[in-house]
Amino acid sequence: MVTIEHVKHLAWLSRLDLTNDEIGKYHTEIEKIIEYLDRLDSISLSEVEPRYYEKSVSEFRNDIIYDTQTELSKTTKNLKDGYVKGPRMR
Repeated sequence: MVTIEHVKHLAWLSRLDLTNDEIGKYHTEIEKIIEYLDRLDSISLSEVEPRYYEKSVSEFRNDIIYDTQTELSKTTKNLKDGYVKGPRMR
């Protein structure tokens, strides 16, 4: 059971400043999600055969090499010594 206090705590951990209406909305949505997960937990998979895939990771996609330095220099203003310069952290 998720309480309003749990939602407030999650918002605090996420650094979200939520209104009381938003807290109520998220409380309802989280309750629905947990109910759905409980329904999934109740499904018996004992008669389902597991599936095995015998492919190597390289078979799932092709590796495409991009020249990121050229792309970065075209799209970024804050490029310094090959790196993107971000804002200063306080």
